Amino acid sequence: MDDVDNSYLLFVSDGLFFLLPVCCLDRVMDAEKPEEEAEAAECNILAGALGGNGKRRYRILLHKEASEEKLLLPADDIIDLREINDEQILELTEPVLNERNRYLIAVAVTETQGGRRIPAYVLDPACLSGEE
Repeated sequence: MDDVDNSYLLFVSDGLFFLLPVCCLDRVMDAEKPEEEAEAAECNILAGALGGNGKRRYRILLHKEASEEKLLLPADDIIDLREINDEQILELTEPVLNERNRYLIAVAVTETQGGRRIPAYVLDPACLSGEE
């Protein structure tokens, strides 16, 4: 991966695929062994097909761009790091993009290791927030 601007962490949360820019990634942690992150807030807005009832295996620690704020995202599975090119990205517009999902930027079409083409939502870390 030559260009960090095009590098993303591909992960699954509640049955949906997401892409997180690597530039915002701090580390991936085991959800069963929570580490103390006093300054990190839990971000549980990525509820998808299972409505937030999935078994979380991982927690992704990230920092918001241009901010010291840190967040923890739940993840069912970590797939790998991906380089996403402009040709793979489909911009989201209204009515698909609305007040409830402003943390999404676009959808990128990528493949699983088995060769299945999947849509993955590109996250905007600046618009993610911690929820109590």
